[in-house]
Amino acid sequence: MLGIEPGARDTGFRKYLRVHLLEHKVFARASIQGARQPRKERPVSTELQVDLDPSIKRRFGTVADDARVTRTAAALEANGISVLRAADAAEAKRIVLGLIPDGSQVHHGASQSLEVSGIIDEIERSARFDPVRPRIRSLDRTTQADEIRRLSAAPDVRLGSVHAVTKTGSLLAASMGGSQLGPYASGAGRVILVVRTQKTVWDLQEGLRRINEYAFPLEDARAPRRRTASTAQ
Repeated sequence: MLGIEPGARDTGFRKYLRVHLLEHKVFARASIQGARQPRKERPVSTELQVDLDPSIKRRFGTVADDARVTRTAAALEANGISVLRAADAAEAKRIVLGLIPDGSQVHHGASQSLEVSGIIDEIERSARFDPVRPRIRSLDRTTQADEIRRLSAAPDVRLGSVHAVTKTGSLLAASMGGSQLGPYASGAGRVILVVRTQKTVWDLQEGLRRINEYAFPLEDARAPRRRTASTAQ
């Protein structure tokens, strides 16, 4: 299970947890960049055009060097998190799909890394898996809220990401609604996180700054488009 450090606090997102891993889970890391590829496997370096301070973009949006990635990966491994590195979106997709047993009930939240790598499309359209999200979309949130809660809370596999990873191997995740935090901490049978290297930070304080000053403005800008897409489905 995941041990959650005391002192959960409020940030620009509604819920925040700092997470330490105590038992074995799976962590897939991707440094995704390079030339343009077909739509489902295009690079994951594209961000929305949000009016961020250039210094914030450089500090929190720049791909980390190999030494920093290696050091962070070693810290994650020491905390019981398996680290698998990918050179691009296609390799990240191959690694993630290879970690999921056939027939698994798989749930995922909104994640730019999962979307642009084509992982979400593969999960929802492949006959190999039992995707949770399409089932949840088909349920009535007023009359079937309990069923939605149960489906979301304990899937066989939870896919997602985090907003920062510290050099000591701690994961920082912020959430608008909090639905992924329970599965990350203990509910899911297996947790697979796809995390780009620019999310590596030195410590908790820098991680919180990345959430508040970089990740939150980007997620806030994406939210209306995601709501529109959800309505259209």
